[in-house]
Amino acid sequence: MCEYWISPAGQLFEVDYSGTHDFVDVPKEERNSPWNLFKTVPNGRHGVVRPVSIFKVIEIYPAKWDAYYAPFPRKLILFDNGIIQSVKDLHYEQSIL
Repeated sequence: MCEYWISPAGQLFEVDYSGTHDFVDVPKEERNSPWNLFKTVPNGRHGVVRPVSIFKVIEIYPAKWDAYYAPFPRKLILFDNGIIQSVKDLHYEQSIL
């Protein structure tokens, strides 16, 4: 899973936290379950935010939608060199093809 951010100017960025934590063994006397074998500890390194240069149409929608009385929102976003060029609303019955 990757995390992305879109700037107010419409440019896409990837937020990368890899390498910011180390895995440390949990001592046997502190384990409270069979799968509690290690924990993550911050190591002082900072994450990286980098621009993403994609030429693609992507579909976005909410991960959770509780408004059952309203249509499920979906949008198509056209990126050109990592910058939003257009946004189109999709209706429920439409597909991206």
